[in-house]
Amino acid sequence: MGDSATALGVDSQTYLPLHRTQSFSVDDASVYSWLKLVDVTSPTHNVTWIWLTPQKHVYYNTSVIIPDPGKGRSWSEYYVWSRIDVRGYTPSQLTGFWTVEILIDDAKVLVQSFSIKDDTPLSQPVY
Repeated sequence: MGDSATALGVDSQTYLPLHRTQSFSVDDASVYSWLKLVDVTSPTHNVTWIWLTPQKHVYYNTSVIIPDPGKGRSWSEYYVWSRIDVRGYTPSQLTGFWTVEILIDDAKVLVQSFSIKDDTPLSQPVY
């Protein structure tokens, strides 16, 4: 694995993470889990993300298939990512420390952690 991050987005041109962070707000649109894989060899590979709530319940899981680069060939770099929507969705109600388990071909290769916090200031009484 070349690199990994949690971020606020992924650039649609470069496929690189935008605003890497491990601290998210209930007002953020999404949380992205991003990976840069290097020297990915034949055949196809399955990358799975398992998003776990602060209570360690599975919130969401998804997979992508990395296509076969061809016999005897490899992808020098390959970017994959998953995301959950936060603002206006269930994760905005589930503040605390989340984890994402990432599996490649059913083997756990990485665990990412991040927090979702409610940064809304408490309203001050007006005198």
